[in-house]
Amino acid sequence: MSHTYARGVIPVWALGETRPMSDRERKLTSAVYAQIPTVLEHVRREGRLPRNIPGGGRELGLRVLVQQRGLDLQLTEAEKEIYGALGTSGDAPGGRAVLLGTDDHPAN
Repeated sequence: MSHTYARGVIPVWALGETRPMSDRERKLTSAVYAQIPTVLEHVRREGRLPRNIPGGGRELGLRVLVQQRGLDLQLTEAEKEIYGALGTSGDAPGGRAVLLGTDDHPAN
């Protein structure tokens, strides 16, 4: 199933974003991280996110995720594990989802 999102909403992957994540952004970030096997394994073993998250392609992964599942995700069990770790750490070491043009992150 393909989803579309509201006109003007732009999902982007950001490194070094310091503004707090909205719940939707945290869910999207969790879903992207859950697709990286080493991250999920680390969270299951250590209960927290690794300090460094390898690889690239997260921007593309985010866009595909939004196209397939929309902006308001129902998380899988693996994604819920990442979501919990992300909430505990409050840090996204491999970058994070940012929704521009929404109440989550208004465009200037």
